[in-house]
Amino acid sequence: MLKPGRAHSGAVLAGWLATAVQTVALLWPSWGSGQLLYRDFVAVPNPVWSARVLGADGSAPRAVPLDFVTTLLAQVLPSGVQQQVMLSATLLLAGGGVTMLLRRFGWVATVTAATLASWSPYAGERLLLGQPPTLLAWSMLPWLVLAARSSGPRRVWLLRVALAAAPAALTPFGGLVALVTVVSTVAIDRTWALAQPSGSDDGPPVVRSRTDVAWVASLGLSWCLPWLVAALLGTSGRGQREGAAAFALRADGGWGVIEVLSGGGIWSNAATLGSRAMLGPRVGSLLVLVVAGVGVAALWRRRPDGAGWVATSPAMLGIGLVAGPPVLVYLLAHEPFLGWLALAQELPGVSIVRDTHRVLAVSAMALVILSGVGAATIVGAVARRVPGRLGVLAWVGGTLVIAALGPWGAPDLLGRLHTAYRPFDVPAGWARAVDAVGDGRVLDLPWQPFRQQPWAGPEPFLDPLPLAVPGSVVAGADLVVQRGSEQFHVGPAEPPGASDWADGRIDATSLRDSDIDVVFEWLTTPGTVPQTHPGLRLVYSDDTFRVWRVPR
Repeated sequence: MLKPGRAHSGAVLAGWLATAVQTVALLWPSWGSGQLLYRDFVAVPNPVWSARVLGADGSAPRAVPLDFVTTLLAQVLPSGVQQQVMLSATLLLAGGGVTMLLRRFGWVATVTAATLASWSPYAGERLLLGQPPTLLAWSMLPWLVLAARSSGPRRVWLLRVALAAAPAALTPFGGLVALVTVVSTVAIDRTWALAQPSGSDDGPPVVRSRTDVAWVASLGLSWCLPWLVAALLGTSGRGQREGAAAFALRADGGWGVIEVLSGGGIWSNAATLGSRAMLGPRVGSLLVLVVAGVGVAALWRRRPDGAGWVATSPAMLGIGLVAGPPVLVYLLAHEPFLGWLALAQELPGVSIVRDTHRVLAVSAMALVILSGVGAATIVGAVARRVPGRLGVLAWVGGTLVIAALGPWGAPDLLGRLHTAYRPFDVPAGWARAVDAVGDGRVLDLPWQPFRQQPWAGPEPFLDPLPLAVPGSVVAGADLVVQRGSEQFHVGPAEPPGASDWADGRIDATSLRDSDIDVVFEWLTTPGTVPQTHPGLRLVYSDDTFRVWRVPR
């Protein structure tokens, strides 16, 4: 029989190996030279410093401080490599985190949880929406718990928490999730004075003082300051009322409950996994919930005798984390709560929670962790009743069967990710066109937020021009969201000349009145490009881009 230390090491090694295999299988086509251009996940070869990068241009701070970090690191690490590292990190950190959290439960738990985390409907749908930076908040949840429950002097402890929070805090939502996670973990440990079995190797984590709670809360606020300040000072950091309905959770019918509990239900048709509507994957997701239920029961049985209600905390917390967020976001998707959320969108910073599917990050991760505990319980109970070598086969076979519920629940995820994330070489004309722009105020046409290019594959991607030029960019920002028969327009108020620009009508006089210095045109993308350019001077042209200067 293995000693505890060796058993834990074996569980860690097995969990990380499962994580690596899943990550390679799902994401290997995304590795290579070039940029990833997929929906919200875009980068340019040479990002430049601008007011937008610093969150000081008055726009909604959705990429604060991500753009700043990307531009800073681009001095030593190409932005395309940064993208690929971040994309792979979403799955590696998620699987590795649950592995470290569950190492005391053995290799069955770590392998199962790592597989379910890597092949999660929640992770898959967020990736198909093009949001690896936001998904990092989900990936870092177990690491944040481990850091918050670690021992050591206050300075060392706070440093661990800050390092665990750093990947999550690249986006506003991630920073908020990290803040709530670490404060809640410390407060719960202090209140209950009871560690979960997945605590540190030295036993129960240190119960921190009230001063420590205040310190970690202050630290959490500090990593949220970049976007908080930008949201409060910006002129367009307020959301639109329609955004609440446009980005509400998708939960239809009885199976919709299973979908949401297992981490699905995203609002976007393009990011929805088609297989989730089939009977087989639905049954697979239902079985994952059953395995998680066994995990809750196992935690309940592990409570020490005579410890009272405090000992039930791991089991009750697990139930609350799995069921609580789905109930909350389900209510926010229906009246009267939907109406209240719509009204609140006009307050600075509230639009951070309009995409309520993101809130399922907590429940999706809790489900993965409880499923790991449940798998260890089920496989152990069965294998111990099987003699000899058949017992070894029972351990391995049982683990593989339960872990396979992840791919079974989303069988089309692999193909979808392989199509979505592929690196592309930006045309040589891009650099010349950007150089021709200079540092003036730019009108970006066609008048719509997304582009589609033959050289970048069939998928649309957010216009990356604002990342490549130092001046301000005037571009279409009206996002059209189709929900069944309803169509929602979500975007800031358009400038006075927007209707003419959308119809392809421009002239030097009107552009000067709008304080436009340069017109940048994408020629091979959906949308209307002006046929004539009265009074403008052509400064660059090729088959893909054109740049016009407005004479003064």
